[in-house]
Amino acid sequence: MQLAVIQHSLWDEPGHYLREVAREKGITLCLVKAWRGEFPDPHTVSGFILLGGNAGISEEGGVSFFAKGKRVFEELSSQDR
Repeated sequence: MQLAVIQHSLWDEPGHYLREVAREKGITLCLVKAWRGEFPDPHTVSGFILLGGNAGISEEGGVSFFAKGKRVFEELSSQDR
């Protein structure tokens, strides 16, 4: 199983506990740098984990990657897996 870990800012990374549990369960974490406009192909991951950041979703107009991210998340969440 591969989970996309969506990183919204440079300093928000998956913590030790998340990495450890993923390792124990045999889950691969794929770090995605959303602030660079990087998003996974929704067909290549089993799910996603959204990390925090300093901007809120209500600030979509001021954050360039939010619109693309919302489209990707909607597609990911609509898949029946």
